[in-house]
Amino acid sequence: MKIQRRMHRALLATSLTFMLLLTGCGPESGLFGIVLSIERGLSNLEVKELTVGGTTFSYLERQGSGDLVVMLHGFVANKDNWVRFARSVPNEYHLIAVDLPAHGNTSFDPHQRYDAQSMTTLLAGFLDQVADRPIHLIGNSLGGWVASLYATEHPDRLLTLTLMDPAGVMPPVASDLQLQLLEGVNPLVVREPADFETLLDFVFHRKPFLPWPLRSELADRYTSRASINDKVWQDLSDHMTDITPLMDRLHMPVLLIWGQQDRILHVSSVGVFKRHLTNLRVVIMEETGHAPMAELPAQTAGYVNSLLSGEMAAGFDIMAPREDNLKVQSGGRPESRSR
Repeated sequence: MKIQRRMHRALLATSLTFMLLLTGCGPESGLFGIVLSIERGLSNLEVKELTVGGTTFSYLERQGSGDLVVMLHGFVANKDNWVRFARSVPNEYHLIAVDLPAHGNTSFDPHQRYDAQSMTTLLAGFLDQVADRPIHLIGNSLGGWVASLYATEHPDRLLTLTLMDPAGVMPPVASDLQLQLLEGVNPLVVREPADFETLLDFVFHRKPFLPWPLRSELADRYTSRASINDKVWQDLSDHMTDITPLMDRLHMPVLLIWGQQDRILHVSSVGVFKRHLTNLRVVIMEETGHAPMAELPAQTAGYVNSLLSGEMAAGFDIMAPREDNLKVQSGGRPESRSR
């Protein structure tokens, strides 16, 4: 019976993780609203809004007496990607996870351009309002691209920069996504329910269990946003900003985390960052996909916490085994592991 209960709790936990990674693309009502409210509450995160110019940003905030840490999600994702990651960041840090423009519950204007540079400009206006001193900035995928551009334009505003599987560079080895795009197929935009399964295969290395009713509702939510996601993808593709020639502006401490089995952005991109950045730390996470902070939140947070505290020196470079059962101690600190 104990084994069965543990298995039931494990399945529930992976289902909730799955929901946190893939929700945020519609009204927060019904079962999804209940789950999100519980998970946010467990992480002491409160939903807020702030209008800057013509954009209304939706974000999660946890108050803290220490430095501000701002977290940016990826394409077609949302601020709730960071909920469990936030739970593993020490309580003294002030946290903000924001929906990027045209994502989640941040406003969308069909006449606005949503390439990475435009999003960076909009984000800068938001950060001017919420941050009165230098911050720690974290970004995954598209969020990593935007974070990198912001860092090149406002290096004095950052204490550290953490990039998780960031876009914005050309991988030396083509990813599965790039090969699909060459064939005219974009697996990241869900146009019909069957496409949702393909999206999951690209995002996760180990695709978690999700009960049928939740899977069906998520597929419908993604399908309903196909036109918005198409618009954003087209803007990103038509107005590319390669961050490689700008990397010499990144003098702040940088932590680069990459899932070794990332099918969206190939891990060979790590070599590009190593060639251009001197104040760099690198963690490649084995058996991990495109969003380490959602797939392995406690383990990923452990590396970030080491950067935030100043314990991780430049030149740190490891291949990290997957640790699914890493626990979080009181105060939000993952248990220590020898590395």
